Amino acid sequence: MSTLFRRKEFAVAVVSFATFVDTVVYSIIIPTIPFILDDLGADRSLVGVLLGIYGLGVIVGSVLFGYLSLTSSRSSRKKQMIFALLLLVAATVLFSVGNSVALLGFARFLQGVAVNGTWVLGLALIADLYREHQNQAGKAMSIVMAGYSTGQLVGPPIGGVLYSYSHYAPFIFCAAVVLVDLFGRLMVVEPESIAQPEVAVESGPKNETQETGDAENKDAIVVEVEGIKKPSGIRQLLTIKPMWIILFLNTIISISQYGIEPTLPLKLNEEYGWDSSHIGLMYIALIIPLIIGGLLGGASADKYGIRTTLALGFGTSSIAFYILAIPGPHHVAWTAFTLVLLGLSIGYATVLTIGISSYVPPEYVTIAYSLMTIVFAIGLLVGPIAGAFIYQAIGWTWHVLIFAIAMTLATPFVFMLPPVQK
Repeated sequence: MSTLFRRKEFAVAVVSFATFVDTVVYSIIIPTIPFILDDLGADRSLVGVLLGIYGLGVIVGSVLFGYLSLTSSRSSRKKQMIFALLLLVAATVLFSVGNSVALLGFARFLQGVAVNGTWVLGLALIADLYREHQNQAGKAMSIVMAGYSTGQLVGPPIGGVLYSYSHYAPFIFCAAVVLVDLFGRLMVVEPESIAQPEVAVESGPKNETQETGDAENKDAIVVEVEGIKKPSGIRQLLTIKPMWIILFLNTIISISQYGIEPTLPLKLNEEYGWDSSHIGLMYIALIIPLIIGGLLGGASADKYGIRTTLALGFGTSSIAFYILAIPGPHHVAWTAFTLVLLGLSIGYATVLTIGISSYVPPEYVTIAYSLMTIVFAIGLLVGPIAGAFIYQAIGWTWHVLIFAIAMTLATPFVFMLPPVQK
């Protein structure tokens, strides 16, 4: 059994389940928030505020855990991940017993802070484990992202069904999955303790030049990309051009993806007259392909490289947005096909999570994921607000076209990324 806990695959399973838990805890209460506000006698317009506060917590948590990574060793990530999970437990309890909007808002803020235990520390852990096995990193990261997409898929319907039985039922379910998550985080082994394959080294006497070179480079960690060598250091980190390209691409795709989140239900209701249950079923056409696309994208990144995979993901996502913008009415099958294409394409582009760790020094990969989580949170905040405003102002077609054009203009930046040496 101890051998199982020391395997890299177990760490991937733990982090993947952690992304699932974080997303379920976030999304399970979305269909229940209006009714909770009704019970408190509060205005339903505060739903947007409670969702936005979560994004603020994500940003604050990214800075917090990024700072902790600078002041502590990589081997302390496990403790920090457990601390983050305890914050998630506290947030869930507060939300279940909250008797004021202020308390509910604070609980959502804590949830946002807590998810960084997975998105910053967990992804950094996987990047550390697969740094010497880049040809397997794509598959590992795609499995982690599949946990996130699965949480998106099952969270809201589970929350809606359980809340119909009891106010506390969704939170009891959250407590159960958090306990399983806690077990996994307690059992996962630190990267330094996981055995790596032995590398044969030629034995023989070293000359003076070799010894001097070894001494000078003993503590230097160099990230090698074709044509680029960057010594570790916070200043060098901020000058790594590929990292900023990855962050820019992540910002664009996050804003575009979450920009249609509040408006797609409105469009489906307007075009087909559907209620929430039918709209929820149509979302399956988006979320399941998102999971499949992520897995395919990870395999593609391992075989063909990050740049090629990202180009395909961004290119097809742009096409899908253009198709989605075509004025209706459309047959239901056509709309479903378009959402399937969009889900597969965006899933393919989630190899951004692999890309950022390929271009930074190992000891600063946590900082890189902190930055990536911040831009993701910006997308989570800006996308829905901007999307809803644009939709009300100029309608569905131009609203989606703006995101399609943004994705198209971002695609050439993919080719500015240097190839990564496997």
